[in-house]
Amino acid sequence: MELIINDLPEHGVVIHGPESPGFRERLLALMARFAVPLMIDDDALRYSFIVENKSPQDIIKISLTLGPYPIESRTPFSQGGGISNDLGLITQSSIRIPTGGQCPWNFLDGYGFLAQKILSPTGGDSRRENRDHRKRRLAAGDKWSVDIDYVIFGDGVFVGPDNHMQFDQIDASNRASRDMIAELNRKLDIGEDVFAYVEQCASITGGQINALYIDPRLNEPSPELLQTWGKKRAAEFVATFWQRSGKQRTVEWIRERAKSQIPLPKRVGPDTTQRDKRIEEWVRAISDFIAELNQILDDGEDIFAHIERNASMTREQIEALHPEARVRYPYVEITYAMSKKASAMAIIKRRERLGDPATIEWIRESAKSQIPLVRR
Repeated sequence: MELIINDLPEHGVVIHGPESPGFRERLLALMARFAVPLMIDDDALRYSFIVENKSPQDIIKISLTLGPYPIESRTPFSQGGGISNDLGLITQSSIRIPTGGQCPWNFLDGYGFLAQKILSPTGGDSRRENRDHRKRRLAAGDKWSVDIDYVIFGDGVFVGPDNHMQFDQIDASNRASRDMIAELNRKLDIGEDVFAYVEQCASITGGQINALYIDPRLNEPSPELLQTWGKKRAAEFVATFWQRSGKQRTVEWIRERAKSQIPLPKRVGPDTTQRDKRIEEWVRAISDFIAELNQILDDGEDIFAHIERNASMTREQIEALHPEARVRYPYVEITYAMSKKASAMAIIKRRERLGDPATIEWIRESAKSQIPLVRR
């Protein structure tokens, strides 16, 4: 298997593949950090790569896309996977890959596969089944690629193509947490009860938040963008079924689903939650895409090429069709509100664990280190 690497050397984030000089020694050095001796097996060498941070800033989040090369030829192997990190507050304590640090990755087991070898040397049935499925997919292609979708550094700088359009959502979550800390700090300055405000923010329900953004003009881009985005997601869903079940089973599934498309029930009362609207949009996107695939089958055309075209759409392609996607993305406002609620709940837990003085001190210190997210 030949691995094509698309990293971000201009930003100091580089990927070393199995063919890189000294790769085995790098992997051995990373393994040596564990107290339990580890062996390098063929899978570790063949399917691994190492992400190195050569930048002057710590990496607090990174997202990779693993897939066949060229990426447009087939559906990606993994999308949006990476080191998960509840950004909440971007502070120096959120380090994931420090400056000069290296992080091992594996096509079969993902991030942290060395630790998995210690905790579960043989793995459970589901893990073995998943690894076997991925091995079969890898064996089916001669060239595969690993692409960095985005990186977030400790100073709040966001870099990368962001093909899965995550910046707006992450930025909304980060802004909510920063705003919460700033508001609490101001209340402390004027002598108000910060914990009463925290309790108030934490007590708002998801339904109440959704109801605030019921007007689609407040939180939705154009219907055309929603349709394009929904179609991409639907294609990814069908592609996953195809990868696991094969082409013949997928065709049979599409035919059966096309027979049983049930129209969405009409609401008796007013629609008071945005969640209902989201569910309807998702169901409609799947239904429409299945009907589209069924028609293509009737016409004797290749449905799998159609699935791949839609599933592999990049952010740049979506923005070229819908320029408003650059500044408007579905549910950013709801993400902001829900993140603010989550921040309040986290502060309540901190207060319960550490008490009032320690929590107030933490709010004061956090207010000094709030970092906005900046896309470059």
